[in-house]
Amino acid sequence: MLVRIHVLLSLFFLVFYKNYGIYSVVALISSVLIDFDHYLIYVIRKKDLCLRNAIKCHVDSKKPIPLVFHNVYFMLFVYLLSIYFKDVMIYSFDIGIVFRFMLYGFLYHLFFDILYFFMMLFVPDLAYKLGVKKKYTKKQLVEKLSMRLFLNKKFLTRFFSF
Repeated sequence: MLVRIHVLLSLFFLVFYKNYGIYSVVALISSVLIDFDHYLIYVIRKKDLCLRNAIKCHVDSKKPIPLVFHNVYFMLFVYLLSIYFKDVMIYSFDIGIVFRFMLYGFLYHLFFDILYFFMMLFVPDLAYKLGVKKKYTKKQLVEKLSMRLFLNKKFLTRFFSF
């Protein structure tokens, strides 16, 4: 999904959770900055720091790449950090709650990424209107989703076989 769409959806999140103050801003920032791993992988592989080239490479890539922050294990790690730092205060901020709202932002982002995958699978014309430059087969989408979430391809293939 395009970054500008994630920013708009995250602003929507911020409007509904404005009562939580700075913590909702943490969720907003984390729901957008989770995509930093796309850039990180590009810099490691291509040794190029240009953000424009990284975006073009990611949009044009044919094979899926494993993303560090877009997986179940990273979410579990952030959840465990939120438990470990529960009731730890730094400048009147509860660090456990900061990690919890980071997790909310990450999950919010992943929810819309997965929804986007379903849209590419079942409503490809709408996905194309929203910015998908090419159409994917079911097999390609399962491979992209399994690499993104670090889940088993057999499980996802069964899940999509309806």
